[in-house]
Parts: sequence; structure tokens; C-alpha cells
Amino acid sequence: TGAAQFLRDTRICSIYEGTTGIQANDLVLRKLLMDGGEQMNDLIAEIEQDIATWQAGASEDLTEILDCLADAVKSLNHATEWALAQEERNSVLASAYHYLMLSGDLIGGWLLTRGLVNAGKAGVSEDKLQIRTTITKYHCEQFLTHANALATTIQQGDETIMALSIDQF
Repeated sequence: TGAAQFLRDTRICSIYEGTTGIQANDLVLRKLLMDGGEQMNDLIAEIEQDIATWQAGASEDLTEILDCLADAVKSLNHATEWALAQEERNSVLASAYHYLMLSGDLIGGWLLTRGLVNAGKAGVSEDKLQIRTTITKYHCEQFLTHANALATTIQQGDETIMALSIDQF
């Protein structure tokens, strides 16, 4: 009947959700705020440098990908600056999940693009290069286009959610 499958899937969702929350809190508390954003700013600078390097002689497809990647980097940079400027860490924690998603989507797109560029330099077949291009473009279209919305959500902070008392939950 498939009932056992549904039960298992339902039970595991809460485990995944908790793990994601833990990872998000770890990212903003221990990886971002603890060092004043130094490591994240270094990563952002590295991604920006790669984009600048890859733009020289880029194909039309690669240029489109790099433009998408550059927009996502700006979004993460704005979200990072906002997070670092907050005096109350609850503001940042309220948006930790979205910060994790934005960071992961951007890093995934950057690594896909790096793989695409390296494959082109390695002289892989045109067919395999087209597959990598399509996968990277898909990531840009389906994930990185949300970067600005995630950055905006992050910057909303905790005011609305903290307006409720503990008894109202």
C-alpha cells in the first residue's frame, strides 16, 4: 500500500529539518559572527576574483552564467554586511536558515562554474561541455535567481517573529 513509505518519510522530515536548523545556526554563530565575517568575506572575494578571471574570453553561455553568479555574490555580500552590523544575534538567528540556503546556493553555483571552466580548459568533448553548461545554467536559473529574495528576507531580522510571546506559539 505504500503506507510504510509515507510513515518513514514523514518521520525523517523532522530529522532533516532539525539538522538544517543546527547547520544554519552553526554557520551564522560560529562561522560568520565569531570571526567578524573574515572567512566569509575571504570566500566572497575569492568568488569575485574567479568571476573576473573567467570573464576574459567567455562564451555567451558562460557570460550569462557569470552574470547570474555575480548577482548572487552581491546578494550574499549584502546579507553578510547586514548580519555583521546587527547588535542582537537573535536578528541574525531568525534568518539563519535563509543565510544557509543563500550561501549554499551560491557556493554550489560557483563550484559548478569552476568545473565548467576547468572542463573547457582540459579539452573535454563538446558534448560533455554542453552537458556541464546546461547543468550550470539550470542551477543559475532555478537557484541563484532567488538570491536577492533570500538576501531581502534575511535583512527582515527578527522583529515580526519576536512580536509573539512564548505563549502564543
